[in-house]
Amino acid sequence: MSAVPVERQGCLLSEIHSTIWKFINGLRRYQKLKDTEIEGLIAGQNAARRRPAYECLNKRIKNIVLDYQNCDIIEYLRGLTHNIMH
Repeated sequence: MSAVPVERQGCLLSEIHSTIWKFINGLRRYQKLKDTEIEGLIAGQNAARRRPAYECLNKRIKNIVLDYQNCDIIEYLRGLTHNIMH
């Protein structure tokens, strides 16, 4: 059988369950925060500002996507890949 006495096994199990519940409660708090954030966006609140580097990246990617009709598919994919990977 087990080398751990029966009374210690219960203690070990309660410790494991404690950490699982802390993790689950953390996920619940995170989900509630994200739900509140999404509801705010639906209600018309402005999204949080992004860092300037990401704003510049988003503009470059948007320009590539808007110019999709004027370039070869390989060039299009290379442009997206270059901007996403760097």
